Amino acid sequence: MKFHPAKIFLAIFSILIGLTIGVLVAILQFLIVLIRFPIDVYRTASQTYDERHIRKAQQLTKEDVWQRHIKRMDEKYGRNEENSNL
Repeated sequence: MKFHPAKIFLAIFSILIGLTIGVLVAILQFLIVLIRFPIDVYRTASQTYDERHIRKAQQLTKEDVWQRHIKRMDEKYGRNEENSNL
């Protein structure tokens, strides 16, 4: 087996190029995550908030609607506990 200095040069050159490209890819991936993560957190929080708001609105039953209507009418026409039979 002969000693070839060109092979040593190619090995060192390959290691240097591999490390350089690896570091560049790592930096780019870090920047992508740095930008994308807060947006994903905001999107998830916003969807959760909207779902909770919709669920709360759907929990209002017809009875609740009628109770609120009766309460508004009582306030509007001055009915109170004393004359609730009217």
